[in-house]
Amino acid sequence: MIQIRHKNTGQVLSEVDSKNLDGVSFRGAKLAGANFVGQDLRNADFSQSDLKGADFSRCMLDGAVFAGAVLRDASFEEASLKRADITDVHAEGASFHKAKMNEVTLRYARLSECDCQGADFSGGDLSMAKMDADFSGARLCRVDMRGSILSGGMFEAADLSGANITDARVIGADFNKAKTEGIISSVGQFLGKREFQKKQEKAWWQFWAS
Repeated sequence: MIQIRHKNTGQVLSEVDSKNLDGVSFRGAKLAGANFVGQDLRNADFSQSDLKGADFSRCMLDGAVFAGAVLRDASFEEASLKRADITDVHAEGASFHKAKMNEVTLRYARLSECDCQGADFSGGDLSMAKMDADFSGARLCRVDMRGSILSGGMFEAADLSGANITDARVIGADFNKAKTEGIISSVGQFLGKREFQKKQEKAWWQFWAS
């Protein structure tokens, strides 16, 4: 029997009749503030669960499912989330600091004010996601960011080589010192390092000039 306790109060939130948590289903569970630090949770199912403020630091979460979960203020620092399904989650204020998230699916995820510094999202799907978060030093190589909101995001020194930002909103994002070779834009062409600079808009009266 494994007990899942609250990280601060020690209150038992759930009990699992198993010797390990690999592949266990927590679907729809109420686990706000739960302490999972260092646990092996590969292929576990947390879809539709309330995980506000839960601590998954240094967890093994490869292949885990969080689709539709509430992850506000949760911590995934230095966790492994390779090929995890984190579709359509509310993760505002969460920390993915230095997490391994290769080939992760984060479609429609709300990542506002998240700490994603140094995380590896290489090959992942972040299309239609809200990414006004801190991705400083993160690896976003070959990431699908089509239709995502990058405005307000921090991408300083991030590696976005080969990423697809077709139809993404980028005005107001910080790409200082970012690697942007091979990025694909809205019209399908590859962009260089300076393409993220805001274009100079015409004064209103210039549209009426002959």
